[in-house]
Amino acid sequence: MNPSSRPTNTPSQSPPPGMVSLEVGSPTERQQDNPIWVDLTPLNRAAHSTIQEQYGLPSEAMTYFLLHYQSAKLIHAGPVLFLVTFLAIPSSRYLFTLRELKICVSSTVITTMCRPAGKALPDLVQNLPPLSHNGERIGQLLCGLLEETVRSYEAIVRTIEERRRDGVPREERQRQRKQVEKLIRFLREGQAFLGNVAREGRKLLATEESQQIKRIAERVGVLARTAWETTLERNALSASLEIPVATQEGGEA
Repeated sequence: MNPSSRPTNTPSQSPPPGMVSLEVGSPTERQQDNPIWVDLTPLNRAAHSTIQEQYGLPSEAMTYFLLHYQSAKLIHAGPVLFLVTFLAIPSSRYLFTLRELKICVSSTVITTMCRPAGKALPDLVQNLPPLSHNGERIGQLLCGLLEETVRSYEAIVRTIEERRRDGVPREERQRQRKQVEKLIRFLREGQAFLGNVAREGRKLLATEESQQIKRIAERVGVLARTAWETTLERNALSASLEIPVATQEGGEA
């Protein structure tokens, strides 16, 4: 494995001697200068036990990788944090679909799995700055991953803004509004999730990294407001162009 550049499932580096105690030293001191990144996406269940033993990951955390989730979660699993978040993938029919991204963070190793498997994680990895050998930390890598998930949300909101003045039939407009409302709920949940990561991750993250995740959470909140305001603006525009439809929609609001 080359832990300084890209994830791989064929590690060649010796595993760390054990997990660093969360009770000793500051978050920055506890983080390994050259973190190890393992991507489990191409692996099967049997391969997980090998990774678990080699990198000293809790069996509880490895079990979480095998489960499916409906919403973002932050789980404490012994000395590690297990995160479930999502990438938003553009969809011509549904506006967006979600791709589950699981992240296990210890003081020395960050492990990821993206489901369903596809191009999402490789594309995400390409957009991350390469890890250096000059003091790069686990927290910085985690911030980079979370940053890229939010960029995927920003792309969906841009699509909503571009569509706001499109002349579409009433039924299609109603369907799109439901999709945007679903996105807004997802973004608000994501904002709360990121706030939890910033707060609960203090045992593993340096202060500046927690602050960065807080700023990422604030960006998600702004995206939710932008999507909502764009929907209101679009409804107002529709009302000015189509009086009978506006009257019906006004009664439903």
